[in-house]
Amino acid sequence: MAKAEGPPDPEAADENRQSGKSDWQLLKSLWPYVRPYRYWLLTALLATTVTGILGLGFPWILGTLVDSALDPASGDLGRSAVILIAIFAGQAIFTSIRIRTLAYAGQHVVNNVRSALFNRMVRFPIAFLDARTSGALSSRLISDAAFVYGSASGAAPQIVYSGITVLGGAALILIIDPLLALVVLVAVPVAALIASRYGQRMRKLSRGYQNGLATTNALAAESLSGARVVKWFGAEREVARIYHRRLQGVIDQGLQRARLKARWTPTMMFLASVTIVAVLWFGGSQVQSGTLTAGELVSFLLYARFVADGLATIVDQYSRLAQGLGASERVVALLDEPTEELVGGNTADRDTIEPLERRGEVTVRDVSFSYPGRDSLVLRNVSFDIHPGSSVALVGPSGAGKSTIAQLIARLYDPQEGVISVDGVDVRDQNLSSLRKSMGVVPQDAPLLSGTVADNIRLGQPDATREQVAEAAQAANAFDFITEFPYGFGTKVGERGLALSGGQRQRIAIARALLADPKLLVLDEATNALDSESETLVQQALQRLMAGRTNLIIAHRLSTVLSADHVMVIDEGTIVESGSPQDLLAGDTRFAAMAAAQSLGLDQASPN
Repeated sequence: MAKAEGPPDPEAADENRQSGKSDWQLLKSLWPYVRPYRYWLLTALLATTVTGILGLGFPWILGTLVDSALDPASGDLGRSAVILIAIFAGQAIFTSIRIRTLAYAGQHVVNNVRSALFNRMVRFPIAFLDARTSGALSSRLISDAAFVYGSASGAAPQIVYSGITVLGGAALILIIDPLLALVVLVAVPVAALIASRYGQRMRKLSRGYQNGLATTNALAAESLSGARVVKWFGAEREVARIYHRRLQGVIDQGLQRARLKARWTPTMMFLASVTIVAVLWFGGSQVQSGTLTAGELVSFLLYARFVADGLATIVDQYSRLAQGLGASERVVALLDEPTEELVGGNTADRDTIEPLERRGEVTVRDVSFSYPGRDSLVLRNVSFDIHPGSSVALVGPSGAGKSTIAQLIARLYDPQEGVISVDGVDVRDQNLSSLRKSMGVVPQDAPLLSGTVADNIRLGQPDATREQVAEAAQAANAFDFITEFPYGFGTKVGERGLALSGGQRQRIAIARALLADPKLLVLDEATNALDSESETLVQQALQRLMAGRTNLIIAHRLSTVLSADHVMVIDEGTIVESGSPQDLLAGDTRFAAMAAAQSLGLDQASPN
């Protein structure tokens, strides 16, 4: 029996996918991020050119110095020495200029690329982000962006410098002795062929190496961010084993690159050495015959070495440039990935429509939905209305589709069938930013962003004053514990806010929602898994938050929904009953059965 294949891995597809763009198209895609610093790069290019030209003068002057030393009548020894010192000083100055300008441009270009990547990533559809690990995406953001420019900024100047020395050296050896120059120049087409084949192979291997490194970094990042789970299950050894296995794959890719370089680099070195030996043989015989001076032979040898070394450097740096182009494919692929504004075809195809008034009204009509990559429907022909200013509760077992409905209202996903409208306008026709700014959410685990307490409360209102932040914290019953922290509102919350307790995170999330002042509020299991004291404080804060808004309450614990105006019971993606909590409790309903199972008395069926 054939073994069933697993589901396709989007990350593996991303890593193996090639952009289909030529090198020129890849560079053109990255040009907008380089363009603001083109004058800095031109300055670096000019400095590199001057350094290369000055370098070409060194063998010539050295040859005159040798001839002057052997025959004082042939030249001024002191003047040759001064000129050499001037050449070295000029090279030092222009090398410094090149390093400084490249560093300035490099830092800014890398930051521009990273900024553009992150700006793109946070706008990717949730379906895209759910299918990929944050570690793999962050590897592209951090490693690939730096590698693209790092390899280019390191390789390009070297290629320019070596190109000048190769061309200049070839011209000068032709001037010194055309016949002897043929011995050197015959190696040029051979070296060019080697460079071409070597670069193509190195680029392919480098792409695989970067992909392997990205997946390995992703595992490390996720294992460290989920350290609590790893430690709870005593899985440190297993996680380390998996990391080592993936790292071994990266090592194998690196060794393939090294083996390729180990074949081609010695080949170039041998070719260069044979060329020099041939020059010494023919040149030495010409010195003996008197047709070439010793100084001219020294100059010729140095220029020949310039040509040979320059060709070897071009091959080596071309491979480095090829590695950068391999990384740039991954960067450009992300920059070309469509954002959620384009998925579903709203702003790409037609103008957005802004509701006349934001009131928090929701209409859901005949909505069916399944998550990407899954065959089964999560929602089936769901229809309901939420009137402005009302509180509607969704209850039901886990996996029934409650949170999915909230995500569809915020247009984190689009339904396969049906229409969802907020404030009278189809969510697919609305500006996403405007739609979501009219909404607020207090989720179950209330994840916070790394940063300070104040940063997290200001998330929906970044321009809020200290006083407004403090007022929101006060209303959320969070002010007292925040001010007990050593740094108050400036206290760092740690990754995902795990430095705080669950109740503290919930109250900060409530303060965040209060400050954002949404018209439509979603409470997704906002009091689940809290102790009784924390739940009381959170419930008090929620009552303040819910006042005067349209509220969608998602809950397992029915004690949290008794103050709602309307309750909908959902099971297997279908609304099976709805009504006021009092009416549902009074009848032979699933809601009443669920309440009885939770030992909920009818005397509690009143608002807190």
